[in-house]
Amino acid sequence: MKRFYTSYYAVCKESKVVLPDGSFGPTFSVSTKAPWFWKPQTHFPLLAPDETFVKAYKQGRIDERQYTRFYIDLLNSKTTPEEVVERLPNNAVLLCYEKTGDFCHRHLAGWWITKHTGTVVTELEVQLKTKKAHKPMSVDGLLDF
Repeated sequence: MKRFYTSYYAVCKESKVVLPDGSFGPTFSVSTKAPWFWKPQTHFPLLAPDETFVKAYKQGRIDERQYTRFYIDLLNSKTTPEEVVERLPNNAVLLCYEKTGDFCHRHLAGWWITKHTGTVVTELEVQLKTKKAHKPMSVDGLLDF
């Protein structure tokens, strides 16, 4: 069975992320847009959120629960968890902007994939040289529908 990981752009070194076994995982942007410094530009739009509700969340017009509902509904309208698992290679690392522990759609996508397919999706707990490791975000309490 495949396994996937999630992380954020700041931990990428030349677009590579070291996995727990020491190998490098293939990276995929799942944000609406990748940062300018991220060179491979391997975008996986099936998991990208809608820019409209990203802005609404960042401006405080919707909360985490509403964002979660919008995002899960968007995923269900664009694809299936099975299609995502089929299309991504084993050990794929799904990247976006928010640091580990912050509310982020990549954690919701991971939950959605795991819930419907059993495929394990794990947040990489990467420690940057200048920062402490962050605790992975919990989706508990956001997904009661």
